[in-house]
This record gives sequence, structure tokens and C-alpha cells, in this order.
Amino acid sequence: PDIIPDGIDMIKLKQWQIALMIQAQIQAEQRQQSSNEN
Repeated sequence: PDIIPDGIDMIKLKQWQIALMIQAQIQAEQRQQSSNEN
């Protein structure tokens, strides 16, 4: 019951990678904004 098809696993993995990329991009933008204010 714990076995997950490879297709679903790959989709989850890609979604996770995309989420990390978006999060890193947002953090980078926030750093630029804070550095511009200073």
C-alpha cells in the first residue's frame, strides 16, 4: 500500500522543485528591496 507509481512521484518531485525555486526567488526579491531601502 505504500508503493507510489513513478509517474506520481516524479510529478510531486517537480512540484517540490518548482516550489523551492519560487520561494528562493521571492526571498531574493525581498533582499533586493530591503537593500534598496537602506
